Amino acid sequence: QTHQPDQNFAIVATASIEGKVKPDGSSADLPSVPITARNFGTFPTKHGIRRCEARTNTNRQGEFLFENLPAGEYEIRQEVPLRGPRPELILKPQTVIVKDGDAKKIVMERED
Repeated sequence: QTHQPDQNFAIVATASIEGKVKPDGSSADLPSVPITARNFGTFPTKHGIRRCEARTNTNRQGEFLFENLPAGEYEIRQEVPLRGPRPELILKPQTVIVKDGDAKKIVMERED
């Protein structure tokens, strides 16, 4: 589910970020990890200024994909619940810069 800027404002959303979770830097995979992409910039909409944010979960192979992102700088991070048990695996956040039409690939590893 992606919050896209309103179409009335000619913001091009053609970039993508593809990633894979690698626990402990190994080749083992980890499914169903909640991942968020947050853009550091803001975009005008008919409802005011908004940030672009997208959320997804990794698949069985530990892969995830964010598509149709506006160009900009994104923080890609695992969502960790504020309450309740913490997940065994905590991933290191990454910053990714994409331009229109870019298709970036990243690997997310355990935070030290």
